[in-house]
Amino acid sequence: MSVVDTNVLVHSTAIGSPDHRRARAALARLTAQGPVSVTRQILREYLAATTRAQSWSQALTLADATGDTDAFTRRFGVLEDGPAVWTELTTLTRGFAFGGKQV
Repeated sequence: MSVVDTNVLVHSTAIGSPDHRRARAALARLTAQGPVSVTRQILREYLAATTRAQSWSQALTLADATGDTDAFTRRFGVLEDGPAVWTELTTLTRGFAFGGKQV
């Protein structure tokens, strides 16, 4: 199972994004490999990112962005954020170096 990142969703749906094709290709590769999931946090981040203007895209209306997230929840599995997610995050912090927005 793969978890798709917010940025992949944002860029795969924003036709004006300079990374649009690359994000769509990445999403196609992920889905070809097996089940793909999103988290509720990723869905919230998608709403936040797409409802503000970008240098390469106008902001979506909240209704359009919510429509996208509804489509994502039908297309992908939705992982709930609970104690197991926190445990996995803290486990990852022991094996990988990351910080800031990467968290």
